[in-house]
Amino acid sequence: MLTVVMVDQGPVEAHRSGLARVGRGRGLLLIEKLAAEFELVPRASGTLVRMRWPCPRPVG
Repeated sequence: MLTVVMVDQGPVEAHRSGLARVGRGRGLLLIEKLAAEFELVPRASGTLVRMRWPCPRPVG
């Protein structure tokens, strides 16, 4: 499993309030649709995003 964790200092309001539908904040929506697993953790110090994708087994 490939795991990518990203942390920023901004609020997660765009994802929750639907601002992405009016031309902003599309990144979280894309990650949520494209990642096999997606976790969004709002924190007092910012937002944590965890994305996971399965890794294929090597052949041979």
